[in-house]
Amino acid sequence: MKVVFVSDDLKEIDINIPAAEFETVPVVGDWVNIESYIDEMQWQEIEKYLYSVNKLAFGLINGRTWTREANENILYVHLTFSSLDE
Repeated sequence: MKVVFVSDDLKEIDINIPAAEFETVPVVGDWVNIESYIDEMQWQEIEKYLYSVNKLAFGLINGRTWTREANENILYVHLTFSSLDE
């Protein structure tokens, strides 16, 4: 299953994480270590931004959107990054 991570925080810094293949479909409530899905330069930029706005560098799946493109099912996973104060 092809999975694409989307997030307002990632959009804020104009970072797109490439689609990843998953054997098991992620569900709402799962935590994602996005560092595993991006290169080192992107990770440094994301980590710097998240810490500057006082947020954890792990994304919580809070929604999913299914779509079909080129005869392939794609799952868009919506991530939120929690405040370090919570």
